[in-house]
Amino acid sequence: MLGIFVAFAVCYVGCLVGAAVCFARSRYLMRRLIERFSVKYPIVRSVDRAFESEMGFRLFLLLRLSPAMPFNALNYIGGITAISFRNYWWATCTGIAPNILWTIFVGATFGTVNARGVDGNKEFDQNSVRK
Repeated sequence: MLGIFVAFAVCYVGCLVGAAVCFARSRYLMRRLIERFSVKYPIVRSVDRAFESEMGFRLFLLLRLSPAMPFNALNYIGGITAISFRNYWWATCTGIAPNILWTIFVGATFGTVNARGVDGNKEFDQNSVRK
């Protein structure tokens, strides 16, 4: 059980550091391009304003909680939109925890199944032959 907590702490810190680096990289390399697009395309301007408003935290948190959105893509999307780093950071801190916990729990469970067998009986080897 202690291994799950250690794994969570390591994965959580690593994901947060990676998210912050990707946000900074995309904010400083791609933000001007999105600002130019927002002048030409009204839909881009609308999305950018939505992230800039008070709803930016909620929008980004919902995106983080969605299993359909890849983690790294959201890091870069956060950087190119007008969301503040504070809102991005807290939405990321809150939104990635359930996914990390689920992934660690599933990994720990598969390790247990492999060691004990599906029904907890170690009498059978991998070819289902009684030892």
